[in-house]
Amino acid sequence: MVAAPIRMPQGVAGAVCAGFHTSPALPDRTLEWLAESHAALAALCLEEPTGFRRLLAAALVDGLTGCLNYSRLRETLDEEINRSRRHGRELSCCFIDLDDFKRINELYGHPGGNRVLRVVGRALMSAVRSCDYVGRYGGDEFVVVLPESDAAHAARLGRRLQARIEQATADLAGEEVTASVGISQWHPEWSGDELLARADGALATAKERGRAVAVADVG
Repeated sequence: MVAAPIRMPQGVAGAVCAGFHTSPALPDRTLEWLAESHAALAALCLEEPTGFRRLLAAALVDGLTGCLNYSRLRETLDEEINRSRRHGRELSCCFIDLDDFKRINELYGHPGGNRVLRVVGRALMSAVRSCDYVGRYGGDEFVVVLPESDAAHAARLGRRLQARIEQATADLAGEEVTASVGISQWHPEWSGDELLARADGALATAKERGRAVAVADVG
């Protein structure tokens, strides 16, 4: 057995204990460290529950935009693909890229660019359904995962998102902020990487057309 006290400012509040059916392969010091780490987390939960929730949220959310971070976005996409595969349901995604965002950074510096990204993230999250997921893919790119949605629905949403971005940033940057959107509908044989690659390819087409919404071919 291994145990560690739960230490609070006012004293010991309890203990974390673990027993084993067979002798663990880990060294005693490693087991002690694991118990002490869990005891410290337990103390944080007891002392400041909201702080612990913020700590958990920080592992899932992009600190600048409030959207899902890249790691959590990919996990969510894989989860939704597995769910869609099990239940035979549709799934689509929007790949969104801000047009000529480098110009915003050059004109207003990175603080100005960050303000735009923050507003765009909030605008996207406010424009989708409660069952949808908005994640920051990286830089000025965002991905919206749309459970139980076909490409036509995703394309309509993509156009609404373009308008929402332009409205939300109209008085912010001093320059017009627009976005291009690539749409892809999931095929049962595809992985998350394939779905994103198809949407990214459609995004390239949308940019070539100029501030457009383009839909990837399923074939």
